[in-house]
Amino acid sequence: MGVFREATVIAIISIKIEGLDGVLKSLSDEVARKQFDQETERTARKMANAAANNAPRETGALKNSLVASVRKEADVEWSFGSDLPYAQRQEYEHATKKAFVRRAIWDNEDAYRRAMAKIAGRIGK
Repeated sequence: MGVFREATVIAIISIKIEGLDGVLKSLSDEVARKQFDQETERTARKMANAAANNAPRETGALKNSLVASVRKEADVEWSFGSDLPYAQRQEYEHATKKAFVRRAIWDNEDAYRRAMAKIAGRIGK
């Protein structure tokens, strides 16, 4: 259920962890649910910062919009992105910096999956 969303202006990308939905549904332990949520928030912020650092920069507005956009949508669901009118064009068409948001997600996806599996493993003991 760990989901990261970019702002609708750019796209919506979800990271799904197989089996996590079942674990979350069976959790009555609020501490465990909080651990999953905290890891998802930490990773969303890390991805937003990585996207911001790799974004094309003329004024810094795009970078700042990415860092400031991280927000909680629901339990274990966080989003980030940019609502600037040129964000989508920069993400998909910039000559040298395109895919700066998608790359931030791709580069952190495996580490996020491992961290969530580690939390699930601790809970299962």
